Amino acid sequence: MSATERVIVDLPAELVRELRERVAAGEISSESEALRQGLESVLVPDIWDEDWIEREAGAVYDRVLAGEEELFPADQVFAELRARIAARADRNSGGR
Repeated sequence: MSATERVIVDLPAELVRELRERVAAGEISSESEALRQGLESVLVPDIWDEDWIEREAGAVYDRVLAGEEELFPADQVFAELRARIAARADRNSGGR
């Protein structure tokens, strides 16, 4: 993708606020980059999935088999995710 083209989109205000917060926090390099990555993940999912599997999942699988990496029970992972989501909801609601 060498040429770029400007596109105007309408997004929900909450989504834009979250995007800008993440850019300001340095989690995402720019609004354009986040949208580009999001569109690529939808439009070319096979390439992303295959690359990720080869690069990340395969390496983790090898380390687990070698006893170098630990797996966590799904219920533990989901409990931690629920706690993070609840904490974020509290922050976003002002602790109400």
